Amino acid sequence: MFWALSRFHFGRNEVQHIANSLACHSDTIHNNTAAHIDARTMRTADAQSPHECCALCSARGVVACETWSYRPDGGKTKCHMSAEAPLNMSTRAGYAYGTVAKSPTAPPTSGPPAAGTKPHIIVWIADDLGYANVGYTRAASSIPPALSTEVRTPVIDELVASGIELMRNYVYKVCSPTRSSFQSGRLPVHVNVANTEPTVSNPNDPISGFQGIPRNMTCIAEKLQEAGYRTHQIGKWDVGMATREHTPKGRGYDTSFGYFHHDNDFWTERTWEKVNDTGYSKQCKAILIDMYRGKAGGDVIGAIGENGTAPTSSNWSRVPPGCNGTIEAFEESKFAAEALKIIAAHPSPHTTPLFLNYDLHIAHEPIELPRPQFEAQRLLTEASGVGDFENRRTTYQGMVNFMDEIIGNVTALLKKRGMWSNTLYIFSSDNGGPSFQGSHHLAANNYPLRGSKASDWEGGYRAVGFLAGGFIATAIPHRAGAKLSGSVHIADWYATVCALAGVDPRDDRAAAANLPAVDSLNLWPYLAGEASTSPRVRVHLSDTALVDGEYKIIINNAEFACWGGPLYPNASTASGPLYPGGTVATPCKTSVDCGTSGCLFNVETDAEERHNLASDPAHAALLQSMRDKLAAANAGNFNPVRGSFDPRACAAAERNGGYWGPFA
Repeated sequence: MFWALSRFHFGRNEVQHIANSLACHSDTIHNNTAAHIDARTMRTADAQSPHECCALCSARGVVACETWSYRPDGGKTKCHMSAEAPLNMSTRAGYAYGTVAKSPTAPPTSGPPAAGTKPHIIVWIADDLGYANVGYTRAASSIPPALSTEVRTPVIDELVASGIELMRNYVYKVCSPTRSSFQSGRLPVHVNVANTEPTVSNPNDPISGFQGIPRNMTCIAEKLQEAGYRTHQIGKWDVGMATREHTPKGRGYDTSFGYFHHDNDFWTERTWEKVNDTGYSKQCKAILIDMYRGKAGGDVIGAIGENGTAPTSSNWSRVPPGCNGTIEAFEESKFAAEALKIIAAHPSPHTTPLFLNYDLHIAHEPIELPRPQFEAQRLLTEASGVGDFENRRTTYQGMVNFMDEIIGNVTALLKKRGMWSNTLYIFSSDNGGPSFQGSHHLAANNYPLRGSKASDWEGGYRAVGFLAGGFIATAIPHRAGAKLSGSVHIADWYATVCALAGVDPRDDRAAAANLPAVDSLNLWPYLAGEASTSPRVRVHLSDTALVDGEYKIIINNAEFACWGGPLYPNASTASGPLYPGGTVATPCKTSVDCGTSGCLFNVETDAEERHNLASDPAHAALLQSMRDKLAAANAGNFNPVRGSFDPRACAAAERNGGYWGPFA
């Protein structure tokens, strides 16, 4: 059996994707000229798969590749390479993987958006993305190109180059609080800092006694529905499941497709408990699946029949634990296909605004990747000359590179539909990358920042973040390529998009229930260049950390107080000798006791937090002032009792055919 070549033909505002195989391609096209490779300039090489061909092309600096055939039985395939770019094309190497690259049939539209049209808003929230796992942050950190060959995020890098880079983009240090902050417009300390499972409840508190966002808080999609937006959510929810009001449907999303817990398996969508691959819930004594679908006009229900059945490994302590499924069966491929379907079906794109919240599973555990992508990434890892640690760096970075392709394919379809010029991308990770000792997904790299996910260091709170999209060129062209050093917080997108949509961000329903008010600040004047400084001066990160202007205080014991290197983790991670670049590569396990007096850093000039100013007498008054500000801020923290595991969650899952869902 042979697999046909996947050829990309570029014409006027369209990209035709044929077959489900792979071809390396150049994806910036000019003059409406079709991209064909001149056979006279080709070279050939043997490859085990089309994906290996792509990696070979990339490693040799080739600008265009095709694979004519692929033998799944292991036979060699010829990899045809072109050393020259096709005529009238500016080139940039990239990958296109299987169904992720296939755009559904959509009616092409043309013409500019109507004057005063509200922008389409697409929010991308990556999961556990390391600060150094995308290309543009590595370049900004002066990492030598020779140590960056395995990080392939050309789409993201180009979006940032024509967008707005957020150099101090703050989030919470773990998943659910950040997501609660974005959806509700509150700082995590005023909505949810408890990273609990969605199965908890407290019968004594019917408003806030559950995971995630209290019932009576109004969320961002509800505001945008008021403004006439069609609203959709895809991927990881993680801000509540107990009642219908906690689900995406109850939070203002017309449709949704994703999962409720912190994670699930990429191949089976079973709840992942880190000790086996069966999805067996010890509390419910059953194998349970976490995948939901909320259709327009209906409730959120289990996505029955849409979960996968591909086999995975039983050894969850090493990666890749599962590479046996097809690309189509990989969960992120399903989410990507859903995003393309939503965009393709969006009605009247020049008059009806779209809000799409795509909460990626990538790159949270379990660290999994389809076999072809893993093998292609393995070649890039080997080419770096720095060995891997249990395949973790390879698998994790392959996942991030896969995410980059998804963003590229969504962008291509928006352009095809004539929506791009009025589209605003907001991109952020939910926290820093996991690099701490004992993590099942120790695989991310936050270089040059100190610390890891789950820490009070910048490596936990300062996330990859940027704005992009044709709306920037349309509305604020003078800001294209801007690098903004002012603080912003993920909570601030609530008020910012409300301003763009023309709705009031105030939450009267929450006020009536005596819940914390919206903290969100409108960033648009700062983003647009109308204000020279960010309105977000103070960031109350947690009960042990606060940023005020350029200074940051941390109190008590600060865990994971280490720095990774340009290529982390690597073969020396287990034993800790030095490797190229001269940085110790041991897992992040060091802690610093800042005590009640606190550690003090200037995170504007010392983002790596290498110079503790607390012992400097010249900063004694400042240190005291920062302690006082943190103590005063902590007095207003919101800490309801969330409760404990509720057995009704098991009964509801049984009624739902083995799928998690609302239970209270």
